[in-house]
Amino acid sequence: MALFTRRSLLAACAFSAAACSSGNGSGGAGGGGGASALRAEVARAAAAGPAVAVSTAADLAEKAVDALSGGGTLRTFGTLRAAPQPSYDPTPADRLVVVLPDGAQAELFVTRMTGDVAAGGVEFLRGAHDLDVRVVLPGTGDLAIAQRAANGVTGGKIAGALVLDGVEHEVDLAHAGTVLYDRGFGSLQYESEQRVQGTLRGPELSADVDEELRFVLVGDGREVVNQSTRRFSGTWFVGAARYELRDGLLDRSFRDGLPNELDTVWQARGTLLRDGAVVGEISGRLTPLEIGAVLRLAGGPEVVLESFRL
Repeated sequence: MALFTRRSLLAACAFSAAACSSGNGSGGAGGGGGASALRAEVARAAAAGPAVAVSTAADLAEKAVDALSGGGTLRTFGTLRAAPQPSYDPTPADRLVVVLPDGAQAELFVTRMTGDVAAGGVEFLRGAHDLDVRVVLPGTGDLAIAQRAANGVTGGKIAGALVLDGVEHEVDLAHAGTVLYDRGFGSLQYESEQRVQGTLRGPELSADVDEELRFVLVGDGREVVNQSTRRFSGTWFVGAARYELRDGLLDRSFRDGLPNELDTVWQARGTLLRDGAVVGEISGRLTPLEIGAVLRLAGGPEVVLESFRL
């Protein structure tokens, strides 16, 4: 029986880890430079939140398909339990409840689900599919996820509540792009390009989102290499202050799950302005133990946007 693992969502966990490792999880962006109104958590939500939303939605969709089609039987209602013994109960009739090993519950409300459901979540989403599902997961959010793919063209929407740094935000994002998937004779190639646009709203934040995401994965049976590029810009309002993020770029590369080509591929850049004046820069961060990207606020904290162990 394939089930959700509580807080195993890679994007959400990476976001939370960044918050913990920044050393600024509860502090404000004190000091001068015009950045004192921008707290670290708000800056991180605005700069990293949209990508977290996309990754979280993809992970939730994959795990939802796994749960809905576990054991080769499609179930869109009832209750699945993993412990102490895997079991299924046909109630409730309007949703599928997944009881996690720690007793927490994930709720899945399915409107549409067509595709190769017997292949599991990963293969379902790589092939032609049409999925509309609302996922309610404690500590992560309440998201309506629509994803469609046919003949290499993809599109969809992510809307609802997403928890970032322990704070609930409202996301309303549309994405469209292309995908290539080829597998055979011990090799695997997967390429995806997406444009993501929409809004992100929080108690202290109102952001307009415009991003381009590219992901390439190649495997040959011995190793798997993947590279990703995120280009992003947008505007935020925090109180009466208008922030603008220009020319944001994050380039990453991994080999068998570990950071790779640190000197040639990894890049991080971008400029943050407040009411037209520069107040921060995005740059790379490399230590003996980890690599990632930070937003350095003028006169304020260094806000970790992402961090990966070496």
